[in-house]
Amino acid sequence: MAVLVAQPAVGASDREGRQLAQELCARCHAIDPAAPWNGIGSTPSFMLMAKKLERYEQRVLTVTQRRPHIAQQLTVSDDDLGHILAYIRTLKPE
Repeated sequence: MAVLVAQPAVGASDREGRQLAQELCARCHAIDPAAPWNGIGSTPSFMLMAKKLERYEQRVLTVTQRRPHIAQQLTVSDDDLGHILAYIRTLKPE
């Protein structure tokens, strides 16, 4: 008898968001929930954002307007930020 464990559905936006996060954010932030230590110590992992940070969605949407991202001249579209948010939402416990 097989036992099924409910997991969040991962859609195209989620997958694209994870890929974008790997390309744009993984230099400083831990993206993979299985390796939450892979980021720079002062930056929140994506898992921490999803589980603990209030207003993380607003922070993600305004990332290019805040330090240190301004100095990095981070360029990312609103659509790409939406995909990244879709990925982060999959990490939040129900």
